Amino acid sequence: MIVSGGSLNGIQFLAPETLALMRTNQLAAGVGVAFPMWSMPGTVFGLGFALKQSLTKDEPEGALNEYHWGGMAGTHSWMSPKQGITGFCLTQRMPGFWHPFSHEFKALCYKITQ
Repeated sequence: MIVSGGSLNGIQFLAPETLALMRTNQLAAGVGVAFPMWSMPGTVFGLGFALKQSLTKDEPEGALNEYHWGGMAGTHSWMSPKQGITGFCLTQRMPGFWHPFSHEFKALCYKITQ
């Protein structure tokens, strides 16, 4: 629903203005995303999820402007309106952040949609 502009099966669940706010950086100028164990270059936060504003060298081009969210034990979801896809990698691994399974899964998903 979020990838398709806030509608599903012809029913509009989110107003375009609401979705635009969700997809807009809500952080103050110059504020980035960094955690004690790692940083997330090119990532900011909208309303409800993180936003990928620029890519690192290992990320697929289609990931630019995607929305994503991760959980403590390795769950990770991402949505790419540009590619028209959504991915979920649901692992239980501690520490779970940015483990190779998620990166490999994501790279394969983008590869088959190009």
